[in-house]
Amino acid sequence: MHDMLDIQRQQQQQSYELLQMQQARDHQLQQLLGQHQQLALTTMLPNVKVPTYSGDPVEYCHFIRSFENLIESKTFSNNTRLYYLVQYTSGDVQELMRSCLSMSSEEGYNTARKLLKQHYEQSYRIATAYLERITKTPEIKAEDGEALQRFSVQLTSCKNTLKEIGYLNKLENPDSLQNVISRLPYPMRRNWRDVADDIISNKKREITFEDIASFVEVKARILTHPIFGKINNESRNKSSPDPKGPRSRYTFGMNGKVDLDAGKDVENTGKTGMRGYNPRCPMCNNNHLLSRCDMFKKETVENRRKLVRKRGLCDNCLFQGHIARVCPKESFVRYLVAK
Repeated sequence: MHDMLDIQRQQQQQSYELLQMQQARDHQLQQLLGQHQQLALTTMLPNVKVPTYSGDPVEYCHFIRSFENLIESKTFSNNTRLYYLVQYTSGDVQELMRSCLSMSSEEGYNTARKLLKQHYEQSYRIATAYLERITKTPEIKAEDGEALQRFSVQLTSCKNTLKEIGYLNKLENPDSLQNVISRLPYPMRRNWRDVADDIISNKKREITFEDIASFVEVKARILTHPIFGKINNESRNKSSPDPKGPRSRYTFGMNGKVDLDAGKDVENTGKTGMRGYNPRCPMCNNNHLLSRCDMFKKETVENRRKLVRKRGLCDNCLFQGHIARVCPKESFVRYLVAK
């Protein structure tokens, strides 16, 4: 009886072990099928190139991630990895990588990676390079949605990279944040004051770099809206009446602005065509126009020109406030060429 029970237990144990082996084989088969499908999909995708790294701190994180995902994960030979590392670097970085080719494959690649990290994976250098790139951006003009969008992308890239390397909080000091805000147009800086006050007074916390990046992102999205992004005020300017009423066509004078009535000739007497204006001759200081001054007429052309230049008068009508090119009188005096 005991023998029968032992035989049954052995059979059950064998069945259980067979079942476990079958499940393990099925799992391995599923893994192989998944790898095959992944490989098939990879061969159908376009080739992705690793960027060449020349030593720019801003590009370091991007380069390392690309190299690890596209080369290191798909290559099992450290010797091959090292040659790829030399291929995808340039300048001083490439020279540093070449110095490891004389070592053994294992030691050479590991040493190359350590040298890269030692010389270029320095958080403070990366953060400083990002901040310098942002703060040296030309000040953005009002309503320039494209420039603001580019600036927003720079801020987001800086935020993501420095957050990844754990250095974002190092930029969150008043000077750095103020330098970033100074790139924005004046109306936007005024809006930011309200946002900053709300964060400090109502939310009871310090302002972060992410706050500025989010603020600029929203403003850039608004300005680049395909329909309502641009505000056209031409129709308003054309249709809105002047609150001060109609104005005279010409305003100029010798000692101030003088309104000339349409149709009146400035060569008339001192009071004709002018309201509330007593002419004072800049040549003899008498009460008449310069064009009526006998002393001025007797001067040489050179002396007339000197007086007109000194007093800032129009070469044509001898009044202040404009130049001959835009003078409203056609061939009025021309004393500078008269004999």
